[in-house]
Amino acid sequence: MPVAMRPDLDGLRPKLGVYIAADQRDSLSAYRLMNTLDRYAAANGLTLVKPNELDEAVGGSDACGAATPMGCPELLGIFPGIRALLVLDVNATGGGVAQVRARMLDTDFGIEYDAVSTELALRAKTLGDGSDVTVWSDHVLGTAADRISIAPWFAHSFALNGEDMYINAGRSSGLEADSTLAVHGEGSVVRSPAGRIIAWEPGPEEGRIRIKQFVGQNVAVAEQVSGRMPTPKDRLTLVK
Repeated sequence: MPVAMRPDLDGLRPKLGVYIAADQRDSLSAYRLMNTLDRYAAANGLTLVKPNELDEAVGGSDACGAATPMGCPELLGIFPGIRALLVLDVNATGGGVAQVRARMLDTDFGIEYDAVSTELALRAKTLGDGSDVTVWSDHVLGTAADRISIAPWFAHSFALNGEDMYINAGRSSGLEADSTLAVHGEGSVVRSPAGRIIAWEPGPEEGRIRIKQFVGQNVAVAEQVSGRMPTPKDRLTLVK
């Protein structure tokens, strides 16, 4: 069955980072998993950020001392701006079957979700619509989208550009030129009785910025409109 389009966040697509360790990344199993996830990401209202991009973001920064993206979730939340990190451990068991362990982390709110292991048939003839890997991919992406939706879509600024600033979202996230974003500080979180964060409410609006132009598909340049300039920790929400 084709994957149905999921409702997105006001037409905006959060970024989901997918990380596979370098020693597993070039395997046929990992390649087929990434292809399927990439194929169905947009249908689940998400923009996929791949392992090599995550490695580059961590390797080019002194802001995190960890050797891999898994140790730098807050940095990755600022740039390249992923809302969640999906870590896949892929081990082929023979006969075109792989054991896949998936664990997810909300990069902005520090929520760690339980890992889930699944055995998947990854032979080429078992990769069509309705296959194990397609159903698994849609479930994982849908779960990620649901978890991300505890908060409205937001972005972060990550560097200055003269009097303007760079934003970690662009056309691939669904932003349009001249879009206005509101600057929010910490805001407040809502917790379940067990203590898990289940929602985030933006704090008072402290300023506004406007998208001036795009730099590629994933970055925008914005100018200050009113209030104070945002810091990287501030969350930027779309003004409707």
